[in-house]
Amino acid sequence: MPRDTNELPLTGISLSCQCCYLFIIILLLFTPFVSHAQMIPMRTTIPTPYGNVTQTTYIPGPPRYYYNGPVSYRYTFNIVLKNDSAFSAKGKINFEDHKAQSLVYKSGKTRKSLFPSNTKSVSRITIDGKVLPGVPADSCWLFRTSTGKINQYSFLAEPDTPFVTAIQDGNNGVIMALTKENLLYLVGNDNARVIKLIEKEKFLKAIALFNEQ
Repeated sequence: MPRDTNELPLTGISLSCQCCYLFIIILLLFTPFVSHAQMIPMRTTIPTPYGNVTQTTYIPGPPRYYYNGPVSYRYTFNIVLKNDSAFSAKGKINFEDHKAQSLVYKSGKTRKSLFPSNTKSVSRITIDGKVLPGVPADSCWLFRTSTGKINQYSFLAEPDTPFVTAIQDGNNGVIMALTKENLLYLVGNDNARVIKLIEKEKFLKAIALFNEQ
């Protein structure tokens, strides 16, 4: 695996009339939820040896979150603020703000919101007792959702989520945007099967195969 950061890239089924009628009814029931889903730009700024690189990733808007997109559940998060004060709060990540996600929680009877820029870190303990750490980026937190030779990061605090936006070479490498160029850089030139998956833009399959080897 390469380590020289100076080379880092910036980076046909026929239907009876009865079945047709049923299909149309189902389509009418579900189409509004799909067609009204917006794609929200989620910006992340990631440090590299050449300075900060900002990437914009488009994620599904709230209608898709409920039906077939990413969902943020309510968890107890351990929060460290910019001033180093730390506390725990039960809340969920809010996607309603199109500019930046926030962590919404209650303090007494007051509903409060924290933004990535307010924090040094946000983490939670998974059901199997593992720490799922999150670091603040430009408009979201990047949670380390899967570990291996290549770690995976997501804007969701969910282990092994498919919504991966950033990757890292081991635990000490620079966190970088998940792109074809960056992934090819990390896997090197000696793994034809992994490279083939990357060229087909099957990034998560490529990472899984690479981590297994």
